[in-house]
Amino acid sequence: MIGLNDYLHPKDRQLFGQLLEQKAVTRLFDWCRRNCLDEAYQYAYQASCLRITEKTLPSVYRIIEKACREFGVKIPKCYLSHNYDRKAELAGIFEPILIFSEEYIDRAGSERLYGTVAGQAAGIAAGHYRGLGLEWIFEVCADLLPVPQAGLTAVKALLNDWKRCRWFTCDRAFFLATKNYSLTLESLFDLNVPEEILSRFRLGTGRDGYQRQLLRYKEASAPAEIAGMIQSLQTDTAWIPERYTELQAFCSSRLEGG
Repeated sequence: MIGLNDYLHPKDRQLFGQLLEQKAVTRLFDWCRRNCLDEAYQYAYQASCLRITEKTLPSVYRIIEKACREFGVKIPKCYLSHNYDRKAELAGIFEPILIFSEEYIDRAGSERLYGTVAGQAAGIAAGHYRGLGLEWIFEVCADLLPVPQAGLTAVKALLNDWKRCRWFTCDRAFFLATKNYSLTLESLFDLNVPEEILSRFRLGTGRDGYQRQLLRYKEASAPAEIAGMIQSLQTDTAWIPERYTELQAFCSSRLEGG
């Protein structure tokens, strides 16, 4: 079994810990529990998605089962969404659920899918669904919250920073599960770059074509380049060059260590 300390990224641990220590977050979770919002949140997916089980999608379910066993977590309720803009994502507030994109399920091979599920299983072990549930609370219940909006500014900023860093943990888990360096790097571009184009970059090899772009980002000097970098750092998903660099360092240390 792969343990939490094997893949939990320090920034993920630090930021998520700080997030949960906020008094406003404690009040919000207590309010959600009293009003049964977790049940309402999960019902939205139950009503609109296909439940993934041994009977509905046996091959996918077996991959989920294997990944959850490897990372020592209970198999969550899993759903297939027909109109989902991400390949897979955790949801829930107090109990995790896992949502898959039908498009991604259709095109991902078994190894790639296993790595993706492993990343989400790692997220369950790390408690990521609670942070993502907090984001849902802000989006859907903004006018009903028991905490003044002015008191949530710091929480929202911390949540945004953590949401990017949590992917460092998922990326590490993908690699530990598959032990496939090139595939792990390719997974960063899923649903963003067509496979026929991505294959030309030879990611993770001595002729890695992405390295030139990575160097250009790191050495950005023109005003437009700097502005683009700042904008990307403020988005709610991790900057791909940042994830790529973190993943390279982690995989290199693992590969050198045998």
